[in-house]
Amino acid sequence: NGGAAAAPLIFPQSPAPVDTPAPSEPAGVVEPPGVGARPDLPGLNVDAAFWRARLAGLNQAEQQVEALEWRIVHSAMDTVHRYIESVVIPAVLRAEGR
Repeated sequence: NGGAAAAPLIFPQSPAPVDTPAPSEPAGVVEPPGVGARPDLPGLNVDAAFWRARLAGLNQAEQQVEALEWRIVHSAMDTVHRYIESVVIPAVLRAEGR
């Protein structure tokens, strides 16, 4: 495989999440909805380990596609080269009377 491969994305290791109890509100304080800590969006995974695993899989798939593209291009080039050597050049030589 003579193609240059793109460098994979690498995420730094993060410490394991720690389960800490949420700070309790003082008695009598009520916050209106939408105020305070920003909640995660539904279905959005923000865990670095999750994305590291997904991007590693994506990088591997990209490498496989690049290898396939490389084989296709070089196979086509070899086919064209063989056609020129075996068909085109002999026909030109015959036409020139050699």
